[in-house]
Amino acid sequence: MTPALDIPKTVAWYCVRSHVKREHIAAKHLRLHPDLEVYVPRIRYRKSTRRGAVWFEEAMFPGYLFVRFDLNDLGRTVLYTTGVTGMVRFSGRAAVLDDSVILALQASMKGVEVKVFEETLKPGERTVILEGPFQGLEVVVQQVLPASDRIRVLFEFLGQMTVLDIEHRLLEKVRTHPLKPQ
Repeated sequence: MTPALDIPKTVAWYCVRSHVKREHIAAKHLRLHPDLEVYVPRIRYRKSTRRGAVWFEEAMFPGYLFVRFDLNDLGRTVLYTTGVTGMVRFSGRAAVLDDSVILALQASMKGVEVKVFEETLKPGERTVILEGPFQGLEVVVQQVLPASDRIRVLFEFLGQMTVLDIEHRLLEKVRTHPLKPQ
């Protein structure tokens, strides 16, 4: 009988695949195991829909999550976890991510797993109307009315300054320096 070799444990970060829009399910099941560290950066953003502005949340890397574990000890456990469809591999070997990659990603997320993206318009910013009878008209944001998801804008019409309340989704920022509100 040969003596068992002491193989050092090599805990590393791996990129694990899941079904798109189901990363949270895989993460939930992986987190049940105490020897696995799971990181699934997500983004949250507002999007205009027919029923108004709605908050959406999705994985920053759709179909992928990051798991830190010892491949020799827990590889099968990870692969057979509910929601996991496989691992990222190159030439048949599981791709190892350097710790610095995950640390940099976590730093860019400022220590949270869900980063909120809000495109907020500010008074004085130039915008363009995207639809309707004033489409293409450049206007200046005068006031943000968040409760109604509308923006009060100021523009020149027929030789005089006119105020208009318009839906946020119908405005797009003009990429220039902001003006001071009038």
